[in-house]
Amino acid sequence: MNSFKTLTLERLKSVLRYDPYTGVWVWLVYRKRSCKNIGDRADVPHSKGYRQLGIDGKTYMAHILAWFYVTGEWPKELIDHENTIKDDNRWDNLREATKSQNMYNKKSTSQSGAKGVYKVKNGRYRVLIQLGTFDTLEEASKIYNDAALKLQGEFAHSSIKEFF
Repeated sequence: MNSFKTLTLERLKSVLRYDPYTGVWVWLVYRKRSCKNIGDRADVPHSKGYRQLGIDGKTYMAHILAWFYVTGEWPKELIDHENTIKDDNRWDNLREATKSQNMYNKKSTSQSGAKGVYKVKNGRYRVLIQLGTFDTLEEASKIYNDAALKLQGEFAHSSIKEFF
């Protein structure tokens, strides 16, 4: 994120306009090198489904720039697409999130089609809850232990407790 902070809000707003109602970026200047005219769409598809754009030789994710454009501040961690559509950069679809919060808002990837529900060999279904991604073993263990205690009560057990 630090490399992004070299772009100033003044520079951003001098070359691009962001429409918060559509989530679309357009050029305010003629781009000779890429043959882009004033008013041409500036954001292009990214290989992972997001949209991106380039300014002054650097590539930026469109949703991160939208946050910076509207708030005047770079996001502390991540920008989440509330409706999970990666290229929907409308302002009311964007929100600041931690890594864990961003993980909570993912579409189902299980074969059952239901988020967190997996079919097991005997025809029954197993429920798995993603609690997030954490920087340290201690933090991850605390989150797991707190959730286990809440869900499993006195039967909650974690062998990792022995390390702390």
